[in-house]
Amino acid sequence: MASQPFEARDKGEVKDVIGMKVMCSKSAKKPTLSKPGHVMELLQAFWMETCTPNKTAMASGVNLSKTGQNIVPNGNLYAELVGLLLYSSTTTRPGIAFAVGVLSRFMSCPEQDHMRAAKGVLLYLRGTSRTSVMYGGNEALKAYVDTYWAGDTDGRRSTT
Repeated sequence: MASQPFEARDKGEVKDVIGMKVMCSKSAKKPTLSKPGHVMELLQAFWMETCTPNKTAMASGVNLSKTGQNIVPNGNLYAELVGLLLYSSTTTRPGIAFAVGVLSRFMSCPEQDHMRAAKGVLLYLRGTSRTSVMYGGNEALKAYVDTYWAGDTDGRRSTT
């Protein structure tokens, strides 16, 4: 099948796409994505708008596991929160990806400790609500990786 041309209209510079605010520096030509009101909406949805922000997404040394005790009465609420955090981690907040990955291991049977940790990620977002992602630039991408060998106490899997 041959490709067919289609008609398109130029509606100017993009300001908003899928709930994300798009800014572009004309001099640097680097697009920046953010969701400024999204964090406050999440805090209000989980009744945490007056809580004190966390300095990190997940505290160092936190060891979550499946004990089968202190099960969250409404597991759907935990799944909703982790799903919203996952969406944020894949769009404008990649810094919470590790914490959300750990939390997603407990979707089938969340416990109170897991919910507390998920709310901790939400409080970290509160403290960094003005953070955005900028694309482009001339510098080489630098990445640092750490490996936690068999850190998953339930499945004995490694995390990078």
